[in-house]
Amino acid sequence: MTLVRSREKRFGRTYGSLAASFRNPNLRRIQLAWMGSVIGNWSYSVALAVYAYQQGGAAAVGLVAVIRLLPSAIAAPIVAVAADRFPRVWVMVAADLIRVPLMLLAALTILWEGPAPLVYAAAGVASVGTAFRPAQAALMPSLARDPEELSAANVASSTVESVGSFLGPALGGLLLAATSAEIVFAVNGLSFVWSA
Repeated sequence: MTLVRSREKRFGRTYGSLAASFRNPNLRRIQLAWMGSVIGNWSYSVALAVYAYQQGGAAAVGLVAVIRLLPSAIAAPIVAVAADRFPRVWVMVAADLIRVPLMLLAALTILWEGPAPLVYAAAGVASVGTAFRPAQAALMPSLARDPEELSAANVASSTVESVGSFLGPALGGLLLAATSAEIVFAVNGLSFVWSA
């Protein structure tokens, strides 16, 4: 019983944080944008891995992982500075709007059976999306009305990220099973439009 009560208490705190964060319209907008970004990114990761495997097996999946992660790792310090130097909302919107044509390019390349390296390159360049999270985290203190609301927003943001990292691949896998990789890429592009 103690374990059940403990989990109920933890769930209650998380739900309360989400509710508190969503009462503030500015925090609600940023949390919904973050949700769109996380779910879209994770769903497209599944489609990208499946596409790469179909094109070149396990080696292609590994190559795509390097192409996606290496630019992110290299760009992380630069992106963090950009999130501090430029208006944070602009950084978030730019990160999403840059990814929209890249996802559509990848979707069309797959649809027209174009070269796989073009899809991989689009995935690598789309790593500019790493700018979204630092800008979002840096913007939240200016949107919160008090420290309690900021704490609630931080919990809500972590919850959105956790749930999105679970739901995104699940939704991506379901959508991929029902349609095709290019549809998942296109939907991901639309999720970035929604997020922006």
